[in-house]
Amino acid sequence: MEPDKNTSWVGTAGFRTVIVVALIAVLTPFWVYLVFFTNLPELALAGIALVILLILSTATAWTAIAVPNRQSDDDSGPID
Repeated sequence: MEPDKNTSWVGTAGFRTVIVVALIAVLTPFWVYLVFFTNLPELALAGIALVILLILSTATAWTAIAVPNRQSDDDSGPID
């Protein structure tokens, strides 16, 4: 049973990592394009950058959730 459990989270984490890398590859050049080739005000560019950072941080946290912590195999609860 243990190898099946191991490959399950590895596949999920790998898939989510691919999504995060794709987001980085698309959103970062998009923002750079906006900076150099548009006449948007600095406040608008800062807002767009903030939204991009929120998307990337949420995607990173979503990816990190797929990896189990070391104590997940241990059924003992916290020590009181």
